[in-house]
Amino acid sequence: MKIKEDSRESDPPVAPTIDAKNWPKTIDALQDYFSSVLGETKAPLAYVIRDMAEVVPEADDISDNYDTPENEMISRMPHQDNNGDNLPTYIHDRSKVWQTMAEVCRDDKCWIYVKPFQRSRDGRGAFQALHAHYLGANHVNNMASVAEAKLAQAKYLGEKRRYNFESYISSLTEQFQVLNNLTRYGYAGIDEASKVRRLNTGIKTDKLNAPKAQIMSSRALQNNFDDSVGLYQDFIAQSRPANDNEEFNVSGFEGGGGSSTGRDGGRGRGGGRYGGRGRGRGHGRGHGRGRGGDRKRKHGSGGDVEDRHYSPAEYAELTPEHKSQLRSLRLAREDKQDTRSAAQLLTKIAALEKKVSQVTFAEDEGGDENDQDAGNTAGNSNRSHSALRKPKRSKS
Repeated sequence: MKIKEDSRESDPPVAPTIDAKNWPKTIDALQDYFSSVLGETKAPLAYVIRDMAEVVPEADDISDNYDTPENEMISRMPHQDNNGDNLPTYIHDRSKVWQTMAEVCRDDKCWIYVKPFQRSRDGRGAFQALHAHYLGANHVNNMASVAEAKLAQAKYLGEKRRYNFESYISSLTEQFQVLNNLTRYGYAGIDEASKVRRLNTGIKTDKLNAPKAQIMSSRALQNNFDDSVGLYQDFIAQSRPANDNEEFNVSGFEGGGGSSTGRDGGRGRGGGRYGGRGRGRGHGRGHGRGRGGDRKRKHGSGGDVEDRHYSPAEYAELTPEHKSQLRSLRLAREDKQDTRSAAQLLTKIAALEKKVSQVTFAEDEGGDENDQDAGNTAGNSNRSHSALRKPKRSKS
């Protein structure tokens, strides 16, 4: 039996690296690598490291049991001849496996379990020693305990910049995969109901009490981790824009859509559909300036998303792309409004500073003139004082 060599010899795969935190992943990577590299007889080198060295007779193991020719060759390729001696081809391929095992493990702590097979260049023995130590019963239990501890430490306290709901789900899913990979080595695994319980236990915010109560009251959701996660994600996505719209609508009513009259005229910044700015003075003297009024904004690339208030039902019908576009439009509008507000505030400050300087200069000039007049008046009164007049000489 032969298989196509195509790119196996011209472009050999890259040898895997050791992941000390996930040995099931490392062992799987080694097995996949040896399944992709051909030996002396053009059979995958994975036949060297298979669990059973003996070959099952073909009469008891028909070809229909294998989905690919490669897998059939891995199971049927013999290690020994009829006399029980190792075949020269097997010895050659075993040495080739050793070469890879040495390159992968030489600079890692696991080298101490591989080194005893260096003299004989026994790649099969090195692989089995590595497998027995790191995926034995005791080590599997240790890895399961570590994964369960990480699941217990995972918490969701609300949407944060560096840790949000997606980060929380990723941390749970990573540990679920570790536990599921250990089922081949004796671990019982984790079922869907246990995953959902872990999901609900780690959520420590009251804002998600509604979807949590819905999950706890539904038997179907309690046994489906993906659907439960989807329910939380939809609730978070709908809650965030709804809160933003409430703030925009209140500002719109306070500021008006362009003009403000009457006693309660004021200035506000509004969002949503009728947002704008207004400024007015009471007693019928109000006047205002408005921008934006009843203006609709659409996505420039042909989308049909409008920058307006959406009810929960309308928002639920939007696609993820439209929700992202809507969020971008709102953020852009807020930036422009903040820029205009800052510019107007700076203009007012400059005008006030100019008025203050003019008032101060006028007071200084007035004080100098008053002092001068007072001095002149005092001088005139002294000159005409009777004490300063020369006495008249009497005629003798």
